[in-house]
Amino acid sequence: MNKIITTVVVLAFQALVFYGTAQAQSHTDYYSRPIPMGVSISTTPSAPSIFAGTAGMRVRSLAYPSLKFILSNNHIMGAVGPSLCPDTAPQFTWILQPGTLDIGFDPGQDPTYVAGLLAGAVPIDFSPGANNIVDAAVAITSPSLASTEILGIGNPTPQLGVAIPGMPLIKSGRTSGVTTGTVQSINATVLVNYGSECGTARFVGQAITSAGLGAGGDSGSVVLNGNTRAPVGLYFAGSPFNGVMNQIYWVYASLGVFVDSDVPVTSSDRQSIEQLRVPYVDERIAKLGAVQARHEARIMGIPGVVGVGIGLAENGKDMALIVYCEKMTPEVMRKVPKSLEGVSVRLIESGRFEAH
Repeated sequence: MNKIITTVVVLAFQALVFYGTAQAQSHTDYYSRPIPMGVSISTTPSAPSIFAGTAGMRVRSLAYPSLKFILSNNHIMGAVGPSLCPDTAPQFTWILQPGTLDIGFDPGQDPTYVAGLLAGAVPIDFSPGANNIVDAAVAITSPSLASTEILGIGNPTPQLGVAIPGMPLIKSGRTSGVTTGTVQSINATVLVNYGSECGTARFVGQAITSAGLGAGGDSGSVVLNGNTRAPVGLYFAGSPFNGVMNQIYWVYASLGVFVDSDVPVTSSDRQSIEQLRVPYVDERIAKLGAVQARHEARIMGIPGVVGVGIGLAENGKDMALIVYCEKMTPEVMRKVPKSLEGVSVRLIESGRFEAH
């Protein structure tokens, strides 16, 4: 009799586990409202294409904290068909969850899928020598449509975070889910390809991450400090070996927003965001930044070089200039110096950076 009861209990537990597993939702599924962040979104119309990116984080207006927004990339929420290039979506374009790629078709303005309406995007300049700092956009939403919780991570810490070399990272995105990595370099100037129809854009002041943090479709993910869970970056591009993210304080400043939570924005946070005062000072980085500024144009002019930043040297302790190249060819290895003004130069094969 006891054996029968034990068997029944075991089977019931197994059934419960199976049911829970069967009901678990992925980042690409449809979510009942309010949706978590870190899941699939897109715009409509997207036809003739279907696509998807990631709802990064719920933020609020600095000027009017009652206004809530979904934060993501311009090339995700600021793009509509047929080109899907950034800056093509008019204000109040519908933002859908999941994205049309994961729905399987473009449903148009079907209220079943709406998560918000495009409120604003930072334009991307595709001209040579442009100094883009963010690929970012916000969609106005409400607590009934979008949650502050990031799928698989929880609520972000309402602090003004800054990515620094060696920092552990975590993010939740549409394609690769919850992943971890580290900051490889900061203050990076990178060339990002948005496709033959849209062009290549030059970004400055970026943070480059280690491999495996993101993939195509993860664009729009908010990247958090792996220890504190404070947002530090907005993921928007990558290569076979690296990811690229905007420093989050530039995103906040460009859009006039801050991470949404029950904790009030402090006057020091507001001042730091609005005046672009980075709450992290390292004399080594300041010194290397000056060296980088003097030599960057020449290095970026070397065929095959796609980025220059400041990060950790090979020994993992000292700081160095980091040069990224599409391929480690003999010509690149010959033309990129081993050191500049006494500062070591580390050459890394990244592949081409592309909007994800």
